[in-house]
Amino acid sequence: MKETTQQWLNFAETDLLACEKLISDDQLTTVVTFHAQQVVEKCFKAIIEEESLPFNKIHSVSRL
Repeated sequence: MKETTQQWLNFAETDLLACEKLISDDQLTTVVTFHAQQVVEKCFKAIIEEESLPFNKIHSVSRL
């Protein structure tokens, strides 16, 4: 695995940990949703990086 790929997965893991810690608080639903989206985005970027596919620096999961 490429070092950059692992970095993306490490970032995703941090966001996932935030979700796990915040999910039980109903007032933080939007924060959990944000971090969940970040997990997906960073995992997509890890796959793209590992496959050496080109991508622009975007934050759109649907475009990734």
